[in-house]
Amino acid sequence: AADLEGYLGVEGGVTPFALTDAIDAVDTASAIDKLHRMLAGGANHPLVVIASLTNHYTRMLTLAGAGVAAEPQAAALLGVP
Repeated sequence: AADLEGYLGVEGGVTPFALTDAIDAVDTASAIDKLHRMLAGGANHPLVVIASLTNHYTRMLTLAGAGVAAEPQAAALLGVP
């Protein structure tokens, strides 16, 4: 157990994409649960969560209506290597 502790992170922590996935799926209960888990015990500062959400939805809005049909085009448009 001691060898793994450094890889486990904060107990109950979730990745930012778990929250955005729940929001995108219109799963309100799961989104609220993920948000609570992200903020539990000071795991993430609220501004970090807001920045993550802003980044996610800014990228979505950039792609909306851009006529992107494939992942390489989306990556180029977003500046993702």
